[in-house]
Amino acid sequence: MDQLLKELIKDWLKRRKISKEEDFNQGIWQDMKDMFNEFITHMNNQEDPTFETICTQGTHTNDITKEQMPLCTNIVRVISYMEERLTSAEREGREQETEREMKQKMRCIIGKVNLMALQEEYCRAQSMWAYIMKMAKTLAEAFEGQGGSKSNQCHSWDIRGLSLGGRDIEQEIRTWISESALYDGKGPLGQCTQGQSASGTVKHRTTQEIKVRIVERTQQLREKVQEIVTKVQHETADLIPSTEQSNSHGKESVAADPAAAASPATPKEPGGKTDGRKH
Repeated sequence: MDQLLKELIKDWLKRRKISKEEDFNQGIWQDMKDMFNEFITHMNNQEDPTFETICTQGTHTNDITKEQMPLCTNIVRVISYMEERLTSAEREGREQETEREMKQKMRCIIGKVNLMALQEEYCRAQSMWAYIMKMAKTLAEAFEGQGGSKSNQCHSWDIRGLSLGGRDIEQEIRTWISESALYDGKGPLGQCTQGQSASGTVKHRTTQEIKVRIVERTQQLREKVQEIVTKVQHETADLIPSTEQSNSHGKESVAADPAAAASPATPKEPGGKTDGRKH
């Protein structure tokens, strides 16, 4: 099981004192959705200390074109959210957090899926992406401790195919992005799947085409996840008791094992006592 995801689940279970698997599945995703709403607020905040350093400077060095500025703005705001280079008001709020490590991992997950979606739509702007990521790394090394190790850990975290509480992480957050219409009206994203025009310029999608693309990608991910879930259920049918079997003992199924919590299969009930309180 992915180590960072395991740490997130263990931390969440410890802080929420959740014992029922159903409560875990609902609870952790409700917390993730709350974090996504925080992300939306951040993206709509016009004040961003990282923007001037990367995007505006990039236009002066010809690393960013005028047409790429809307996209650069979105990318940089995602990165500043992930790496917590924030406005003074945002920083003050983060300093009061009692669940810092847990929320940092959730912010990393949300940011990574957004970067994946944006890069998928504008994958031909490779030199711009390389410039932005290079500058972001330089800032992380300058302002974080330990040479930007926390930033590097987040950016290198491969979340493709990972599930949490019975849901595919990438699929779920891509659905939220589509529903939020977050990137509507902020400049065209480059068409990657149909190549370039004869002149070598990148074709552009309309806002509606972008929405359709995200919805199609989400549906593809959903179908893939269902195939995986069905396969796992068949392979583990004789090894893992069903929810009904667990309830026949008079106790409810417990999501206390992080490895089980990250799998769509129903985990075994642990033998010890559980704390059924919900927070």
